[in-house]
Amino acid sequence: PEIKRSSIDLISSHGQSVMGHPHWEMGDVNVIANRMGITTAGDFRTADVGVGGNGSPCTCTFDVLFLTPPSGWRLCINIGGTTTITMVPHANAGIAPVGLDPGIGVFFMDLNAQIESKGDMEYDDGGALARSGRVHKGLLAEFLKHPHFMRTKLPISIGAEDFPRSLFSKWRVLAAEQSVSGADLQATLTELTARSLALAAKRFGFDGSLLPLYDVVVRGQVWKNHFFMERLSENLKTCLELETKVAIQSLNEVDASYPNDSWETCMYAIFGALTIKGCYNFVSSITGASKAVVGGK
Repeated sequence: PEIKRSSIDLISSHGQSVMGHPHWEMGDVNVIANRMGITTAGDFRTADVGVGGNGSPCTCTFDVLFLTPPSGWRLCINIGGTTTITMVPHANAGIAPVGLDPGIGVFFMDLNAQIESKGDMEYDDGGALARSGRVHKGLLAEFLKHPHFMRTKLPISIGAEDFPRSLFSKWRVLAAEQSVSGADLQATLTELTARSLALAAKRFGFDGSLLPLYDVVVRGQVWKNHFFMERLSENLKTCLELETKVAIQSLNEVDASYPNDSWETCMYAIFGALTIKGCYNFVSSITGASKAVVGGK
């Protein structure tokens, strides 16, 4: 439906990401404001970078604001082309939240599904292709040697330069050289994303004996990939040494008012609103900044 200009109080523009270390976007809020005649906020990350932060991850802000658990700590996972996790303690825990970009999300999984289906599939619907294959342990171990997975010091964020399409082509050649089928490669790439998320939660998360895991919230359309969700649950159980499989919810299951498909649009609208109100919109303990800042202009 058409949106009346008179009904818009603020335009919040994230821009186009061009670099991840530190994180930079292209996009001039002055152009948008002048063309639309509406107050516009954007260029959010530069203030955080200016005080030593990486300007990323920023999705962690949404998690800290809206997904703080009533007890223990909550693992918030965002999965798109790449992944982000936030480990959010309960409000009275007295400790800062932790967050990072663990690595590749569905980008390589989608590329492989497109090739294997000869273009008939945009992604591995329900995880059927991965389920039909078997994880190649040697290939998985080789993938996990990627420098991004070896990082041990926060802050850790990701950029397009970390997992480019050319790397997928290289990995696919490597799989072919070891006679790994397309289905087996799909299973291995699926396991790679699930394993990297679980390993990051283990490496950087809270001591479960002192602050038990409350639950896990997953955002992204990968929620519909049942095979991936099974592998994520199993990997979290193993890496976090849990007695039973962890409860995993979608964002909409936590609160029906949170849209699964457009939450990120809502998040950047919130960033703009925080900018206008002069409120902090980056979590400095996550970005590595020396202090909290009001990002944007």
